[in-house]
Amino acid sequence: MPKDTITQLLEKVASGKVSVKDARLALEDASLTEEEMDAAINHGVFNPAEPGTIISASLAPSGSSSLTVFFFGWGIFWAIYLVWNNALRIAKWLCMGPTTIVLPPSHGTFNSYHDGNRLL
Repeated sequence: MPKDTITQLLEKVASGKVSVKDARLALEDASLTEEEMDAAINHGVFNPAEPGTIISASLAPSGSSSLTVFFFGWGIFWAIYLVWNNALRIAKWLCMGPTTIVLPPSHGTFNSYHDGNRLL
């Protein structure tokens, strides 16, 4: 996107190509009334873009903060953990389910001291 004159001037001041004093002299005669400033802001914010207009978007500076990266990593960790845990539960169900059907119940005959009645 093309940059306006003030943005270009500020970038030149930040890079050291133009001194602050020269920038002040350049902007000395510039003036906007409050209505003109509001109209300029509202034009860029509230007017719908025409079809075919290219609108650029970028990630906000906060997108690379350590807190954002931490929460992203935290979410990925728990997503992998839960998927793995559920996969193991399904595998256990698929493996142990048929085993309980194939093997008959013992009815307490495993203990010679047990008379077959359940004790609490």
